Amino acid sequence: MAKSKYQLEFESLFSSELERHRELVTDALKVLLATEVPSDVKILLLECHSYWYAFPVSVFALDEKGEDEVCFKKPFSTRLVAKERKLIRERVITPDQLDQFEDKKVDTFKTAHIMIADWIASIWKENGGDKYPIAAYITAHDSPRYLDLRTREWVRKMKSLAS
Repeated sequence: MAKSKYQLEFESLFSSELERHRELVTDALKVLLATEVPSDVKILLLECHSYWYAFPVSVFALDEKGEDEVCFKKPFSTRLVAKERKLIRERVITPDQLDQFEDKKVDTFKTAHIMIADWIASIWKENGGDKYPIAAYITAHDSPRYLDLRTREWVRKMKSLAS
């Protein structure tokens, strides 16, 4: 099914806003990728939140089942980008425009989440993430789906590399 012109417009505007964060996100991912993973950490989870007043992705270090957080030290338990910078600037996409997109059946949160996940997955790969020693995923908060950063496939269950 073809995307509506409103969907395409939102994606274009949102994509340009994401690119403003590339350097900060790349630097944060490089730190994660370069830091020795504690032995009890088996899954790295990046979680996308619904707020847009800052870059909305947090990092969690999980056990082998992906159920419990096991490391509470940076960079394994923090916001991915600590710098206070709005995800989207109101002069680019105003609150009224967001409402208009939603009125035109554009699911802005779902679209943003998928775009952020794909974008982060590409930066992850560009910086050697395919060699990361543990499984890594990105998801939306409370979502039943995860993007495997190694394979770039959407899955319903996280698995450690040992599983």
